[in-house]
Amino acid sequence: MKIYMIKSDLKRGLNEYDTKEVETKFNQGDFIRVADICTDDLEEAYTLTQNYSESWTLDSRAKRLSGKREYTRSTTTGDVFVRDGRFYCVSSFGFTEFNKDK
Repeated sequence: MKIYMIKSDLKRGLNEYDTKEVETKFNQGDFIRVADICTDDLEEAYTLTQNYSESWTLDSRAKRLSGKREYTRSTTTGDVFVRDGRFYCVSSFGFTEFNKDK
């Protein structure tokens, strides 16, 4: 599973509760791929990318792709997971699938 977060300099202007806005920003290239997680389960990927007692980046099932510290935060609403070529926005409750422009 591929994990994307909005670029840190754009976070302030994003309404992460608006899936359509997340989709638009994602399609504009405003997100950065921060990790690959060894699971195909969305809920498990979310759990594996939470900072509980230590950073999720230390988990052997996570391959961190960005060296920037701000991309080691826990995943949250507005982040994007990609599984088998399908795109999912982390929502308040679960995940909302959206389309990626080609």
